[in-house]
Amino acid sequence: MPRLQQLELNVTSGGSSNLLDGQQWEKFIIEHLPLLSICNFKFKILNIDHHKYDAHDILVHFRSNFWLDTNRPWYVAFDSINLILYTIPYFASQIIKYPHNDRDVFHPSTLPNEKQTVLYDRIDEIELGPDCKLLSRYRYVKKLTLYISNLDTTTFDVSRVEYLCIKTATWSLKKLFDVIKRSMTNLHHLNIDCNLSWTKMTNTDHLQQICVLNLSQFNTSPGNDQIELGYLFPYVERLTITIDDCQQMIRFIDQMKCLSYGSFRVINMEPSLVDSLRQWIIDRSSRLKINENFTLKINPDQQCWIHIWMVGDYKPLTEVDMQAKEKPLLRFICSRYCCLL
Repeated sequence: MPRLQQLELNVTSGGSSNLLDGQQWEKFIIEHLPLLSICNFKFKILNIDHHKYDAHDILVHFRSNFWLDTNRPWYVAFDSINLILYTIPYFASQIIKYPHNDRDVFHPSTLPNEKQTVLYDRIDEIELGPDCKLLSRYRYVKKLTLYISNLDTTTFDVSRVEYLCIKTATWSLKKLFDVIKRSMTNLHHLNIDCNLSWTKMTNTDHLQQICVLNLSQFNTSPGNDQIELGYLFPYVERLTITIDDCQQMIRFIDQMKCLSYGSFRVINMEPSLVDSLRQWIIDRSSRLKINENFTLKINPDQQCWIHIWMVGDYKPLTEVDMQAKEKPLLRFICSRYCCLL
């Protein structure tokens, strides 16, 4: 393959560490791939004692003029715990998990210190706990999970966040809504994965930008019986929620006029309703009584799931929508037809 110009390898191998030898790779490329200009690889070695392999000893062979050629530098990192050798930034981690440890994300490498920002800019997903520091260096986060109730948006840029998951009930909904409105203008998917209190919400609290909503513990959340989700989230198109009974499902279907797909986990499902549920819904839902063109699927196990596809109203364009015209893929995901995917 003497004319090959681009090479990408993702290999898992067992019993031999030959793939970690930078000198062998250098010789092979010079002799057989003289025109190679783009080289990315990730080698994971199995079934050998990782204690015998030190990052410094491995990387020293990737610090030659060949690898660090200023015209096309190929930087390499080594994870000595999992025995993974990989090029950066191409195969660098994009996720920071909780609990956070820099050693789990940023491994020793041949990348110069002054170029470390390329690794931080690659991070687009963070699970944020009290152990995650220096957040100002992560500028392109699109997916954020919060295990803490305090978020300093003056030092941490969350303007690009599109998905937000709340894991702690120490947040107040009022505070959460304020943070989203003020600092997360691109957010469209909200997942509240805790029994957050729905009390003390005023009539001015609503989020027009949310089109996908997950409420996995809604049934145990204080104040849930008095909440109008259709007012708080007027343009939600996809809803996944845990509720006590089917009457709550009817209430949310009628409240949320833009809803085109609803996935309802019903805790107290009456067995007698399973066979006649479609007609039961039509008889009780003012919205679906007018338009019976909906699809129903039931998974009647111990935790009954009811899935409904229906025709939702069109969402009027907001300022956020106008800005999102430059992101056609995102608009497609959030479109009212996404339930068909």
